[in-house]
Amino acid sequence: MKCQAKGCGKDATHRISNVLLCEEHANQQRHCSGGCAKLLQVANVNLAVHNSYKGGEFLLCEACDRLDKKTCTYCRTIVKVEGRTTTTNRPYGDTTQLCENCDQLDKKTCTNCNTIVKVEGRTTTTNRPYGDTTQLCENCDQLDKKTCTNCNTIVEVGGRTTTTNRPYGDTTQLCENCDQLDKKTCTNCGSIVSVEGETRVTYTPYNDGEIPLCGRCDTLVGQRCRACTAPSTVRTPDGRDQQLAGASRIHPVGDEATTVGWRCRVCTKNPLRNTDDVTTRQAYGNAETWMRGWVESCGKVYPGYGDRLTWSMDRDGEFTLDGDGQELGRCTTTTHGDLPKTYRIQVLTFMRPLSFQQTLIHELTHALTHEFGIGDKPMIEGFCNYVAYLYLEHVRTSDFVRAAEAARAIQRMTENPNQAYGVNFRHIRDQLRLDPTQALNWFESNG
Repeated sequence: MKCQAKGCGKDATHRISNVLLCEEHANQQRHCSGGCAKLLQVANVNLAVHNSYKGGEFLLCEACDRLDKKTCTYCRTIVKVEGRTTTTNRPYGDTTQLCENCDQLDKKTCTNCNTIVKVEGRTTTTNRPYGDTTQLCENCDQLDKKTCTNCNTIVEVGGRTTTTNRPYGDTTQLCENCDQLDKKTCTNCGSIVSVEGETRVTYTPYNDGEIPLCGRCDTLVGQRCRACTAPSTVRTPDGRDQQLAGASRIHPVGDEATTVGWRCRVCTKNPLRNTDDVTTRQAYGNAETWMRGWVESCGKVYPGYGDRLTWSMDRDGEFTLDGDGQELGRCTTTTHGDLPKTYRIQVLTFMRPLSFQQTLIHELTHALTHEFGIGDKPMIEGFCNYVAYLYLEHVRTSDFVRAAEAARAIQRMTENPNQAYGVNFRHIRDQLRLDPTQALNWFESNG
């Protein structure tokens, strides 16, 4: 009798389940991998109905194939049947597992439930990546979740923390790594608005980003700084003014219950407070020295005012707030018949030195033009702003410490839509761009 293995033809020496086999093929026996050890195949001859797994590497008899079983999520090796381990494996979550070999491979798991979602770059479970290091399987992606505002890493799912993080405000948070980076938060609600200079939440960077307000809080702005127009308060739901961090309110002397003005947190830092303070006097002297030099560069002689010109710093209640904007200073000119005119200059108190000097130069220009008999020309406010602009340009290009502050002030002037203070200023600036030393002569003829 010959061996019944396909293509063999050798003499049969064994009978297994009524199949005649030679010595070689009789030793090629395949049993059920499910634990029942039923003989299913000898050589290439099937002895019982069965199913194969992993390309025929694992076989299950018909009975065992109906039992509850688990396979390796990646290679499909049978690893457990009816709760009995058939191949060493490691579970991941409740529904996936990897056999011993596949567990050595590069893999990714769902950040929430630990389900295997990718092995060696091949997707094994539908998932959605968040950032570079986290992902959620299809089921977990339906749950309520929070991500790092900067890198998008999953930090919380269903109220459970999955990655160490720090909350900022009610709607933003940073993972442990991103929390070490340079960041800015909304001055009002504390939400993250930028990380490492990259905008993460839409915001308005008032005063070069010194007072960032997220888009939501920016709609709630109430009172603004009298000196620079940046926000000082936001409105609460019941209509009250909630003071922003670092901002200050101005009140009449001896009446702290009454608020007559506000300053933002930038203008609150080291402001000039009183007329007779040393720092105020120094700021005045430096501005007047520049003014004198500019007048002489125009070929004119700076007036010797003596006691005819007085000045002071005054609180907000002394100044108006109307359709032309916030009054920061004023120059009151008084005539005395044939005698020389006198001038009283008032500048808003509690302003930073540069804002004080910008306003002072504007008001000194009013006095100067009246001395020269050209103070009542139609474009006088634009011309006074032009001279203040020249001073700011001088600071911007010669004083590194105050250059950014000067640039902010110049930007406000160039964006001012007011006809007298903005449009006329820009017209004069453009006319004198080539030769600012002709300013006084030009204004006398064209102002």
